[in-house]
Amino acid sequence: MRRFLADERGQMVVEMLVLIPAFTVALLLVVNVGLFLAEVSRFDRLTCEVARGLTAEAADPASCAATRLSESMGYSGDSKGPYTISVDVSDAGMPLAARRRLHFTLTYRLFGRAPGGGVTAFKREKTLVIPWSCGL
Repeated sequence: MRRFLADERGQMVVEMLVLIPAFTVALLLVVNVGLFLAEVSRFDRLTCEVARGLTAEAADPASCAATRLSESMGYSGDSKGPYTISVDVSDAGMPLAARRRLHFTLTYRLFGRAPGGGVTAFKREKTLVIPWSCGL
């Protein structure tokens, strides 16, 4: 009986079967975070360009900004796979100067889907206050 309990054949296989899924999940997580950070870099750069070009626009600034940002980033219909863009426009609360607050949001659903949001979604939000020469 003691001989069967001391037999360690197959131990390495069992250990690898336990470790391989953990390493795979960690690798997928690192790749997804890297893709998100690359997209955040593009998002930060392009939001400033979109806001600069928006100051002379008079028609619906939120949808115009969302369309321009989506086109600049190569998205169709405000989304590209797991990425979604939204833009909100409001008054900046400065009574003597005509300014608008643009709030850009980039949402990334981890592994391509986010059932109910939670920790499976990353968000990058950026708010810009710009001079507004056209009245809304």
